[in-house]
Amino acid sequence: MTNKKFSLLFVLLLFGWSSISLAQSISGQITSTGNKFYTADILKLSESSIGGSAGTFFIININNADGLSLKLDFKKDGTTLTSGKSNPLSGNQPRTITNNNIGKGEYRLKGFKISEDAFKNTLGQNLDQSGSITVPTLLPNGLYEFVFSLVNAQQTEVSSTTLTININNLTGYVTLVYPGSPITLQTTDDIYTFLPTFQWQGSADSYEISVWEQLQGQDNFNTVKGNNPHIFAQVPSPSFQYRPSEDRSLKAGKTYFWQVKAFNSVLGRNSKEETFSEPFTFKVSEKLGGESGSEVPRDLQLQRIKDLLSDMGISPSWIPDADFVSFSGKVNKNTYENNSDINTLVQVLEQIAQSK
Repeated sequence: MTNKKFSLLFVLLLFGWSSISLAQSISGQITSTGNKFYTADILKLSESSIGGSAGTFFIININNADGLSLKLDFKKDGTTLTSGKSNPLSGNQPRTITNNNIGKGEYRLKGFKISEDAFKNTLGQNLDQSGSITVPTLLPNGLYEFVFSLVNAQQTEVSSTTLTININNLTGYVTLVYPGSPITLQTTDDIYTFLPTFQWQGSADSYEISVWEQLQGQDNFNTVKGNNPHIFAQVPSPSFQYRPSEDRSLKAGKTYFWQVKAFNSVLGRNSKEETFSEPFTFKVSEKLGGESGSEVPRDLQLQRIKDLLSDMGISPSWIPDADFVSFSGKVNKNTYENNSDINTLVQVLEQIAQSK
């Protein structure tokens, strides 16, 4: 009797071990980040694709899939754009699939192809003048899903996993705010400080700022930007404070041009997309005299404040005799609370004057 119980227990253990070791499963993850996604990297998943992506943006792991087919449904905002299925896989060996090898060999997805109707209706593309579909460079904004599944001969789903990408296509735009004005206006604003805080608006991951001095005989931005820059720095946020100890001196009476380059991540790509701002130009007022490091006389800055207020229509009778103590307020998302730096107030008022 003992032998019979032992034999039965042994058979049950074998059966349980077999069930665990042969579990059929599929799992995966998105391995790249970015606000943009190139359409070409989706098209490369199709059964007729050649070549691969510049980087890996997903990894799929499969276990014990002998006799099962790999299926992929690609969706945007819940609507299926295309589906494809491989031939039955052979063998139970662990498999690792990425966007660079799916669609090839045993992972070839039959039927996976985005049709013209999908481009026109779902991706919002139109026919060009020749009647052909213009494929968008970037996938439009939306919630995209890669639904991977293992299916048997009866088309029954055995295991599945869904990878989700939310594309918002941040453009990496960058718009300069202060100091100066766009070169297209063909006017040059004076600034009354050797230590300007360069400010801009943008939506990128990081930025690169360059400032050039206009030399004698140069009359346009294209020639000026070939000069050795006075300022060249990479910064994570849309502002930059002039650094007297690191940057070349700004000089009174000199005209300067500046521009910002924005960098934005692209899903599945190693390099970042670049966007350039429209260049600005400004002139350090001749009234300052000297160069960076020289302290601007307080009475000159105080008169500059009064002139700026007057230009804005703020000129009460008491202002000629007024002195500066501190100021508070919010300008271009910057909040100032009881700030007693007269140079900062000059810059803030100049920004306000430019925006009017």
